[in-house]
Amino acid sequence: MLVPSYKPLWDLLDARGMPHKDLLRFISPAALKKLQHAEAVSMTIIGKLCEGLDVPINRIVEMVKPVE
Repeated sequence: MLVPSYKPLWDLLDARGMPHKDLLRFISPAALKKLQHAEAVSMTIIGKLCEGLDVPINRIVEMVKPVE
């Protein structure tokens, strides 16, 4: 089963010089914690990030094979 990877999001933030806490303008602290721990979040959260950062979904998340 594939799992979400938020590496594209972290790379985007790094490229923009934005700290993770800047995402709190768009999402809750609980949602940010889930992202930071590579846990699944709802499409609503992904949509808020896409809209807030003005990027398509592939700049936020990708589905990858889990590391075994």
